Amino acid sequence: MKINKKIQAIYDKIIKAMETGADWSKSWTEMGMGLPKNPCSKITYRGMNTFILLFELQDKDYPVNNWATYIQWKKAGRIIPKDTKGVDLIKWKVVHKKDDNGNETDETYGFYNAFTVFNESQLEGYEPPVETDEQVSEFAIQWKVEEYVQNTNASVKYSETGGAFYHPRLDYINMPNKTRFFDTKDADAEGNYYATLLHELVHWTGAEDRCNRSGISTKGKDKDIDDTFRGSYAFEELVAELGATILSVQLGVEVEPVANHSAYLNNWLKALKNDPSAMMTAFSKSTKAIMYLDDMQSKKKAVA
Repeated sequence: MKINKKIQAIYDKIIKAMETGADWSKSWTEMGMGLPKNPCSKITYRGMNTFILLFELQDKDYPVNNWATYIQWKKAGRIIPKDTKGVDLIKWKVVHKKDDNGNETDETYGFYNAFTVFNESQLEGYEPPVETDEQVSEFAIQWKVEEYVQNTNASVKYSETGGAFYHPRLDYINMPNKTRFFDTKDADAEGNYYATLLHELVHWTGAEDRCNRSGISTKGKDKDIDDTFRGSYAFEELVAELGATILSVQLGVEVEPVANHSAYLNNWLKALKNDPSAMMTAFSKSTKAIMYLDDMQSKKKAVA
């Protein structure tokens, strides 16, 4: 897959962040700003763009997590100072092929294209939000995660001795009892419990009747690449790690990196360097998993 220079630079930035061994989501949840949003289009950024903006938010220490393009800010009556540098994101663009006469046909093809966004705090006249002492209680966060998981109707079983895993054939999530989780350097026992549960919940979405990923389903859509990294269980772990990271930020859970993170990290780095397009695939699949889970929240609320 041929990759243009801007998109390659984005890949390189994420690879570099992985090479540092830093915990992606710990500092993001501490910032308490949630996922990056576009106040002009009212959307929440997805996939790889989420990580790019969270890295940028942390690196530049911006006080707000709102981003938009130059044209969008301009239409909103906001001014970006001259020589202000933005951050490049990626979007999938689909175009219609043309016939010999230059007319569009029904046949289409797609490609990744880079575009630039700017943080709201970079605009002229920006005033930071008024800080308050109000904080979301730990109980509220726990209830939010419990409700999120319950709304999926996933079967979760608890064990005094077993570990955390998703059982594809019997279609259930096995979790150690809460009392078996402990405080760690980066998170308390509750945070570690919920981070683990969210990780397994992303695995749960890989079943054939859900997102149908080859790392989980024997009839997964990626069986044609089963001999590659993208068809391996290590790749499924990367998808679950990315998905759980975004869910942790979305739900406000402070996390400790999953126990097997370091065991897979070198495998991920080597594979992603050899095949940059695999990174886009991983982000795409984790995004689909989260969208599936989010959609179940909406359906539950609609029924209620």
